[in-house]
Amino acid sequence: MADTKDKRKRKDEEDDNEESQTKGKGLVWKGKVPLPVVHWVSYEHNILGNSVHLPDVPGGNNLTLPNGVHLSFGNIIAMAGDYYGIPNAPIIDPLNPEKIDDGALQRFKNAYNTLAFTPNEGKYKERLDKLLKLLADDDKNAKKAGNCFHSNKEWDEATGGVWVAGIPIIPGFMIKLAEHNYDHFEPQAKTTYVVGHGYAIEKAREAGRSKENNREKLLFEAYSIDGFACHFLTDAFATGHMRTPRVALPKNVTPAVIGDLLCKYMHDEDSKFGIRVTNVRGDTLVGYGDGRLMEEGDKEYFNLVVEAVQNSVNQVHQAYKDSNLKLDSRAVTDLIPFVDRKKKNNTPLFEVKNGEIHRRSDINDLQDKKTITNWWGSSTALKLRLYKPHNSAI
Repeated sequence: MADTKDKRKRKDEEDDNEESQTKGKGLVWKGKVPLPVVHWVSYEHNILGNSVHLPDVPGGNNLTLPNGVHLSFGNIIAMAGDYYGIPNAPIIDPLNPEKIDDGALQRFKNAYNTLAFTPNEGKYKERLDKLLKLLADDDKNAKKAGNCFHSNKEWDEATGGVWVAGIPIIPGFMIKLAEHNYDHFEPQAKTTYVVGHGYAIEKAREAGRSKENNREKLLFEAYSIDGFACHFLTDAFATGHMRTPRVALPKNVTPAVIGDLLCKYMHDEDSKFGIRVTNVRGDTLVGYGDGRLMEEGDKEYFNLVVEAVQNSVNQVHQAYKDSNLKLDSRAVTDLIPFVDRKKKNNTPLFEVKNGEIHRRSDINDLQDKKTITNWWGSSTALKLRLYKPHNSAI
């Protein structure tokens, strides 16, 4: 355990050093203000998806989408939401994050269709080919010492962005989707998954009832829908997505983009230092966030995420085999972790209490229990550019 902590400490020091030498690591720039791009690193989504088994799929976990595109289940999870979707159209109403309104299913379908039904030609094909190349590179680099991955600039340029001197003059699709990526954070992430998973189940039932020559095509479609939904499921396991007030900060901080930036800082802090979590099933463990899923010593957490995705896939297959079988998504969602209030954790950088946003008083002391409400977004953002968080509870 000591060796693991030492390695993690050395990696943290390397990360801090790299951040001090790069302009806005993990940030993209909107005008002169950095805009956060936060999600599991794409290769992590890819590895998670490719670690599950898809029953009755001859090619292992390789699927053919309705538009004829061939993608692995992991590819679909990696692409969903971060690179394919509808900008400015969150699937779940951010003001009612745990409610599924009448339009949620159609918004999910619209997002899924950008990947699965757009003709595989022209700009669509060019963009997808670039993204798959970047994903393959990062997947390969994840297995090497040093872990050199493609930058947000490269990913955004692959989606049509134009960058000059480190600034996106013309934002690509990745940035446009990131501006309102509320669905990727709890509690919206769980609700988004439930909407998409329900759609996948219905498509699987349709496949099971269809004629023999159409079954495989519809089953593949059902799995691909579930893969799109599982992007949001896996995001719910990323610690930076658990308690960050992604909706409240930009809503209450002026300008809103500063609120977005504050979300990024909190996201990165919880991802880096981790959170002691539990779930409805009663598992207790330490979770980490983006870029840390594959770290040594974190196998237990990785296995929990894979178990949830496998349970999701299994339900799709069960619906395919028996179109009348009643299924409960809680077999999946009961595995989603949340902060373990009985265990010692770092004090949240920001937290909504009684309608007010509380900020940790000493932003550098991760265990400072004092919080304040009379803080300013812009001055806090300036302080966070130089802060050195310490005294972690984990």
